[in-house]
Amino acid sequence: MKNIFILIVLLMSAKTFSMDGLSLSSGLGEGEEITAQQESLIFDVKMESDLEGVGTQGSGLEDLEQTILDSYSAKDMIRYALDNRLDYSLGDRIKFLDSKAQEIVKISDNQEDEKFLRISLNRTREMARLTLGIMGKAHQESVRFIANFYKEGFEMAYSVVNDNTFLSDRDMDLFMKEGTNVTSAEFGRMMALRMWNYSSGLQADASKAVFLVKLVQYLGADLAGDLRVREPAIAKSLADVIAIKKGRVYKNVLVNLQRNKIPSNEDLASLRKEIWRLIRNMNQRF
Repeated sequence: MKNIFILIVLLMSAKTFSMDGLSLSSGLGEGEEITAQQESLIFDVKMESDLEGVGTQGSGLEDLEQTILDSYSAKDMIRYALDNRLDYSLGDRIKFLDSKAQEIVKISDNQEDEKFLRISLNRTREMARLTLGIMGKAHQESVRFIANFYKEGFEMAYSVVNDNTFLSDRDMDLFMKEGTNVTSAEFGRMMALRMWNYSSGLQADASKAVFLVKLVQYLGADLAGDLRVREPAIAKSLADVIAIKKGRVYKNVLVNLQRNKIPSNEDLASLRKEIWRLIRNMNQRF
């Protein structure tokens, strides 16, 4: 009688618990006693239920976890991504670097000294998507190209983190003399040269056209966004960009891309020459 009473109590308790959606009492037949293994299982589930919430309320563990995550800077994450990228095949490497680029931009948030880091990674992602969309993910050469483009995008992002930020005229001497101080115009020149070099290695004319058009658009935005835009070197460079965008060749290439057509070889060659002259003049001015 005592055993039957214990069995009834245990069965009533077991109804309130389940493991993987299966009732603990479902394996008992009529007249069967709960085994030591079943008693242990009931105890483990009860203990797990009792411990729910312990250590999470008022313990500060969530704050500690966030503090640990915040201890990694954007530059730390870039170095981590570069060091670990070779653990993946080309296709997975692109996915890994793209994922890390998003994480790094999020970590960087709105820190002013990492503005160009974020722009570099975002533009790298944009150009990678555009190029893969044209060349196709199945093309081994395009995948290799994009993987290397990501790598250099991360390296550029790492190199353009400023050590201090320009705030006003009185800080100009400090801004120009100490640490890494990349201005918007200088960043634009660096990005333009990088995209120019990569455009020559592309096989598809459509991909080359996209690179050249985006190069002009990016450079115009970077020059216009510089605080020293009225200085002769930057003003002349911006005037050159505007002239290219208003020119027949650039417009022909852009219109063909908008119509999903491949620009002519003649227009592409002419646009490359115009952009090269622009970059050469910028190198001499800056």
